[in-house]
Amino acid sequence: MNVSRNLENSFSYPSQNEISVKVNPWETLEGRRIVDIKHLFRSLQSIHHQGFNCTFRDLEFLNEIRKGYLSTFQFKCKLCGITENINNEDEICNSKNVILIWL
Repeated sequence: MNVSRNLENSFSYPSQNEISVKVNPWETLEGRRIVDIKHLFRSLQSIHHQGFNCTFRDLEFLNEIRKGYLSTFQFKCKLCGITENINNEDEICNSKNVILIWL
């Protein structure tokens, strides 16, 4: 009896800061996107990190940020730690959002 009382007193619940939930970023991806395929492929092909010779195949998907029809996909290199952002279309030529709002 004395032992169980000591166990109860010594047990503590983790604080709010100690609890971390890992979410698989692939589970957050759903639905369809409007994509400028030329821009997307050029962005993927242009990824090259000096030093480790990293390419797109070394990137791990982290997150997607959506602003209207613009999606920004965030990746982190597993070798060198550099973060890359790839958009589904060129932000400079992003007139589709404006046109769709006015329709």
